[in-house]
Amino acid sequence: MPDSDEIRRALDLAIAEAQSAGSEAVEPLHLLIGVLRLGDGSVDKAVLACGYDPVRLRRHLRGYARRAVRPSSGRPLRVARRTERVLASIEANSTASAGIRIALALLDPVDTGVAKALSIDGIEAAALARAISHGSEWQQGRSASGSRRSPARRSKRESVAELERALLNRVVGQDHAVATVAGIVAPALDGSRRERRARAALLLVGPGDVGRSSVARALAGYVHGDPRRLIRVRPEDPEWSGHLAAAVAATPLAVVYADGLEALEPERRAPFAAMLEEGAVRRGLKAAVSLEDAVVLVGTTAGCASGSMSPADIRRQLAEELGDALVAAFDRIVLFQRLAVEDIRDIAARWLEDVAAQSRLRDGVEVRIEPGAVDGLAEIGVRPGEGPCRMRRVLEHAVVRPLRDAIEAGELRAGDEARILDDNGRVRIDIPNLPR
Repeated sequence: MPDSDEIRRALDLAIAEAQSAGSEAVEPLHLLIGVLRLGDGSVDKAVLACGYDPVRLRRHLRGYARRAVRPSSGRPLRVARRTERVLASIEANSTASAGIRIALALLDPVDTGVAKALSIDGIEAAALARAISHGSEWQQGRSASGSRRSPARRSKRESVAELERALLNRVVGQDHAVATVAGIVAPALDGSRRERRARAALLLVGPGDVGRSSVARALAGYVHGDPRRLIRVRPEDPEWSGHLAAAVAATPLAVVYADGLEALEPERRAPFAAMLEEGAVRRGLKAAVSLEDAVVLVGTTAGCASGSMSPADIRRQLAEELGDALVAAFDRIVLFQRLAVEDIRDIAARWLEDVAAQSRLRDGVEVRIEPGAVDGLAEIGVRPGEGPCRMRRVLEHAVVRPLRDAIEAGELRAGDEARILDDNGRVRIDIPNLPR
């Protein structure tokens, strides 16, 4: 089997995908999703040439994989023989990137699982293989022509762009903040560790409910294939450092998110500042756990009281509210702006579309979003004192939970249809033959 950092990273990403899907083996489909997470510019260009965004295609493949692969039987995860054959078939001496070589091997018609997963969403495996072949020729031509841009520099730009796309796929209305996070975190993920420092430490500043934690979850989803693998820290918990140390020790390339520091007394914020400065978190009297393989994000509403979004004013106010030592421990301060009405409407539309897509992919139930449902849900988010978090709770209570209960009770089966509608200002799910 060819051995390279890129191939090993693709396999690591495939393993993470299989684990998050609850599969008993790493199938070729997981490997293809891993390739789409590599940030290989030529593969991304091929997918775009077929008319699809790589991030959205990856989400589609994940949904198919969760339904199609065999569930774990509790035994240790293994690499399927078909996946081993794909990796063994890669030519080690090829000048094409590992991502292109793996993708071309996966798109061989022998693997019907990959072909089915693609054709369901309108992309034929053969068409994608042809596009990637052209991408391979383009890449080799660039290399032979002696382009001024080195492969390393091009790879860095492409990895930043790939991470930015992944974050924007889950975060609305914060394009500038997302671009800043991607520009710092993507090179940190691909680069070497920093001695006695986290790979990246960012202070996310803005009003409440604007997407700071969404960025953290999206980053965890990008790194681990599952946003639920985000490590949340509650600094008000007296035992937070022990819990964090255990979680970081058990999670390679951990993504850590904390908030609420502004509500603590200065002496209770001091250990957090010391943790960032030392690049390690202490587990009681036991040895400290290094943060050199972690990305640390901290959200705060501090610095926003004056209403000014001037970086200098915000930094000055942050130093007053959080203390110079804590603010200085971060690599960058990232500013988040208030969400506009159209941003909240976009969030509502995305969430409703996600509910419909998950129901269709996982259970075969068609969920139709009626006119007015998006505006009805968005109306909750724009009310003073509420926002997207309140909107999410209403969606869960009025739509997601009743839909899930109906499917589990057998009241909705594959091929059935339900509707999401606005009923006199109240968003709800309408299930045929069931009382309101």
